[in-house]
Amino acid sequence: MQTFHYWMITCLLSLLLVGSAATLRANEYVLRSGDVITIMVEGHQEFGGTVTISPTGTIRLPVANEVVAAGKTIPDLTAELIRAYKKRLLEPEIYVSLAIPHVPRAFVIGAVKNPGSYPLPTEAGIFEVLMLAGGLAGSADECDASLIRKTTGETVAINLPQVLAGSRQANVALEDGDLLRVDSRQVQVYVGGAVKNPGIYSLPAASGIFQLVMSAGGLTVPVETCEARLVRKANGEVLAVDLAKVLSGTPQSDVVLAQGDFLRIDPRPTIQVYVTGKVEVPGLYELPAQATFSQAIAAAKGIQGDAGDCTAVIQRGTSVLQVDLAAIFHHSDPKADIPLQRLDSIRVDASKSVEISGEVGKPATYQIGNAVDLRGLLNLAGGVTPVADLTHATLTHSDGTQEIIDIDELIRMSGSKTLHNGDRVLIPGKYLTVTLVGQVNKPGAIRLPPGATVADALLMAGGPTVSASLSQVKLLHPDGTEALLNLNETKNATPVTVRDGDQLVIPDSNSRIAVMGKVRNPGYFPMSEFAPYTAMQAVLTAGGFAERAVPEKSYVIRLLPDGQSRKMEVNLRAVMKDGDREANIVLVPGDMIYVPESSGLTWSNTLSAVSGLALIRSLLGL
Repeated sequence: MQTFHYWMITCLLSLLLVGSAATLRANEYVLRSGDVITIMVEGHQEFGGTVTISPTGTIRLPVANEVVAAGKTIPDLTAELIRAYKKRLLEPEIYVSLAIPHVPRAFVIGAVKNPGSYPLPTEAGIFEVLMLAGGLAGSADECDASLIRKTTGETVAINLPQVLAGSRQANVALEDGDLLRVDSRQVQVYVGGAVKNPGIYSLPAASGIFQLVMSAGGLTVPVETCEARLVRKANGEVLAVDLAKVLSGTPQSDVVLAQGDFLRIDPRPTIQVYVTGKVEVPGLYELPAQATFSQAIAAAKGIQGDAGDCTAVIQRGTSVLQVDLAAIFHHSDPKADIPLQRLDSIRVDASKSVEISGEVGKPATYQIGNAVDLRGLLNLAGGVTPVADLTHATLTHSDGTQEIIDIDELIRMSGSKTLHNGDRVLIPGKYLTVTLVGQVNKPGAIRLPPGATVADALLMAGGPTVSASLSQVKLLHPDGTEALLNLNETKNATPVTVRDGDQLVIPDSNSRIAVMGKVRNPGYFPMSEFAPYTAMQAVLTAGGFAERAVPEKSYVIRLLPDGQSRKMEVNLRAVMKDGDREANIVLVPGDMIYVPESSGLTWSNTLSAVSGLALIRSLLGL
């Protein structure tokens, strides 16, 4: 009883200190699930205690058993307990107090930087909870989001781009227990056949065949021996795929995959033949099913010696077929190039040394016979590449004299060009060599086809970096002339083509800002020159606010031309809560945004914390 009286005296003193207004608010508080309450029954401590209101809104006590507490005020619950305890006590005196109120929380899972459970600020919406979770782990355009209401189980689709753009309508208000799910948008596609790991793959949206083949571990056979087909699930359309071009990195040849697409890669039918004797690389070769004698010789890197002094035979079972080398290499009789069969054995016995280089499949020195001319040498060298310039081939003789040969004209006129021992043939390319320096992801020299533009060159160099200044690009020509290009104004501009030997200089925009104070990842960040950069975007780039941050007392520190610093207050809480665009300051290069902590803030403390201003000045060259 003395303990109870002591408790009563303590309660009375507390009431005197807090005042009648606080008592009124406590009596008006509506209990809910998760609240922790203390119940005392005078003279019967065993009937009371500290309990937590269950998810179903009830509490369980001795004598009273299960009582509904959620939705009632403390006086209402006290009256309910008095009625329940009158079954055992004559005049029960019962006191109920709120020990720990339940804190509303929301859950964030999926493609965010810090998934987890977060307390809900007053009137918090999707934007505020995303910021608490550190922001998205990817681009908003590549993510889908949905909100699952705890109270109803309803699933609500969320428009993330509009939420991050500050739309109040899209920023749906959250309730206690709500779950926000963010998923990276992907497509599920299939690949089968001649890949190391056939199966089903989930790839990011806008992925192509190249990425699918690489995800499957690559091919199990050479690409030139494959054929590929893409079957569209949406309409059943079957597309032939030039797999060699796709895997060579030609963007125009790749195909963007859609949900349910099926890529089938099959080896073309092949035969195995033996090539022995006076060839560069004797051995067993796997060739296309319709391969001919000359293709087998090309696979073996050509004949050693003078084909005019050589003989060649094909051993087929018990039969021996004679090969007319002169007719094959002079193209005088197409039927002389005999089609091969499985397990044929070719033997060449022969020996004039001729070198061929440049844009051919197999540049090397070949031992050829008198019957082999320039066209036959091209055949031995595996043909020409797609960028070969056949109108300007260079033939250098052993005595140093040179001549330019139009091989296209030679073929058109059915002519021939005799080769001699020690001759060297160069097949030049039609491509251009352009060098990119500065703010590109892969600086250096690249090769481009004729007619390529500055945009093509940037694409081949991996694109510009974030800090690139595309409004001040220099195009330097080999003749010493130059052009200043603004690549940000390309909507109605005529594409600028490049020349062989051009140099493209992409400078640094020097546009950087700093984010300091109570953010998750303080530091210096480049600014893109394509769009304005605001204080709120800067904080999100730095990972969002850290614990104990005071967003409403943030500052932007701006360096002035006279060397002084200007302080501009920015209420980022208003920006978060109300989408106040006027409060969301647009930053300029060299700005520093500082987010203080709750322990206090003075202008002198701010200047001390942002002593890195000198570093920004040096980075920007101010």
